[in-house]
Amino acid sequence: MAKGEAHKYHHYVPQCYLRQFAHEGNNSWYLHTYILKSKKQVKTSVEKVCGENYFYSISDEYLKRNSQSDINKLSIELDYFAKNVELSFSSILSGINNRIQFCLEKKIKNFLLAEHERKEIAKHIAIQYMRLPEVRKQNNEMFDSVMPKMIRLFTYGLSKELNNPDIAKLDIVASVDQVVNHAKSTYLNEELVNTFSNQLCNNYWSFFYSSTNSFYTSDSPIVAFGHADNICERNECLGLTRYGVETSFPLTPNLMLVIWDKRYFSKFDRLDGYFGEVTKDFLEHLNSRRLLYAKKYVFSYNAPIDMNIKEIRII
Repeated sequence: MAKGEAHKYHHYVPQCYLRQFAHEGNNSWYLHTYILKSKKQVKTSVEKVCGENYFYSISDEYLKRNSQSDINKLSIELDYFAKNVELSFSSILSGINNRIQFCLEKKIKNFLLAEHERKEIAKHIAIQYMRLPEVRKQNNEMFDSVMPKMIRLFTYGLSKELNNPDIAKLDIVASVDQVVNHAKSTYLNEELVNTFSNQLCNNYWSFFYSSTNSFYTSDSPIVAFGHADNICERNECLGLTRYGVETSFPLTPNLMLVIWDKRYFSKFDRLDGYFGEVTKDFLEHLNSRRLLYAKKYVFSYNAPIDMNIKEIRII
């Protein structure tokens, strides 16, 4: 491959989001970063984190099998994400920053989201949650586990139907393009995305403000923490909307969205739409979630990143 090849490194957390937590300098954006493996704090370029080479590239084999389709190797990376999802998300983040300033200037305690705005944010939360490497891994592991069983059932049934036992002995192996399988099973599945976003919208939304830009984010920025996982189905919408879940997503270094499952947090109805200053304890609670659920990196607008914060129980 040529040096400096265009569209080689594919972000699974978009740059438009990471720049919210970054500083501009020397013609690039950098993040204050804690690297979990080495336990070091460094400055990293937005361009070089939260991605993998060719992560969304469709294989040549798949393209050959689907030569009549209007797709190419970079259809997911460019046409779907860069030119569609991330342009829309960037616009939402810009609007959120303007809304923060408006609420502060007017001293408003409600973030004043219209129903269609909440739905649009929820859609992006669902897509972001589903596009991550860990979701692809789970999705493809499920395929690898289920498909051989389905093939055995099919060949056994066919052998009985045709009275030919040799059919059941056939060594049939199913292969799949993991990139496409992940996409079609999750973020490209419009019905699934709508199910996720509708359930998110139906819960209580609170917006917490940090005047010191102190909210952390990570390479796994959306945390769905369960308060009742001993009594619920954890796989409900990949766990994002399960019973008792507290879903948090730092939208900017000074704004954290927390979505409360209304079935479990029924007394939090007064917090639906709330906008207000985060307390020190709750700030630590939210940042501790980023540290706990991050895969490789934790990011902060400020330095240094406090790795000694403790979990605070909120209920």
